[in-house]
Amino acid sequence: MILLFITLILILTYSVKIFISSFWVPWKIQSDFHKQGIRGPDYRPIVRNSGEIRWLYAESQSMPIPFGHDIIKRAIPFYHKWSNMYGKAFLYWFGSKARLAISDPDMVKEVFMNKGGEIGKVPYNPQSKLLFGQGLVGLEGDQWAFHRRIINQAFNLELIKGWVPDIAESVQKMLEKWEEIGGGREEFEVDVHKEMHDLSAEVISRAAFGSNYEEGKRIIILQEQQMHLFSQAIRSVYIPGFRYLPTKKNRDKMKLDKETRESV
Repeated sequence: MILLFITLILILTYSVKIFISSFWVPWKIQSDFHKQGIRGPDYRPIVRNSGEIRWLYAESQSMPIPFGHDIIKRAIPFYHKWSNMYGKAFLYWFGSKARLAISDPDMVKEVFMNKGGEIGKVPYNPQSKLLFGQGLVGLEGDQWAFHRRIINQAFNLELIKGWVPDIAESVQKMLEKWEEIGGGREEFEVDVHKEMHDLSAEVISRAAFGSNYEEGKRIIILQEQQMHLFSQAIRSVYIPGFRYLPTKKNRDKMKLDKETRESV
């Protein structure tokens, strides 16, 4: 009898916590923002907004890349849609967590320059650690300051000047390749996206690993594959423990992480 009573108390307590975190708190947050004139897509207790975000990304990726500088519709389609519907500042939901999208330069500056700790970073999706590790993207406070000081030494001006000959050599190789493709013709076609990608990859390989692109390209390819899997994971609400299940994507992530570490 006592065991049954304790079980019922635990179930009731857990149910109340779920109700508060999944219903009451989101409703209160949404209500408070509405009073300030900030609206957004309505909170949905089960699917939230993550399902629509994934759908908008899939739709944008299926369309041709627009010619011009207006790439927001393709790069962050949910922001393009909801900012047009609700204004430059709007509230949306990732799981049961509220996120405020802003674009006002003064507000953005306040977020970046804030030193008091009131504005924190979006918590890491655990699946992204295979890509970012314990780098500056996810660190805060003293840990961030310590790693930032280390990184600063790698990007001092004198060291960067030393990269110029390598960058110039890589660019020259690319131009010579284009001349060969052109064969002396005034008009010819090249895949500029691929060429600039290869140029960037070679410069990074030379600067970071002291090798050319052909030697370091395996690491670049592995990182690109990891980024593709990460971009899919970041659009989904993380379920605790799911990353340990032997799904195809989880196996691919672990394999890529192992190969990247071995290559480095």
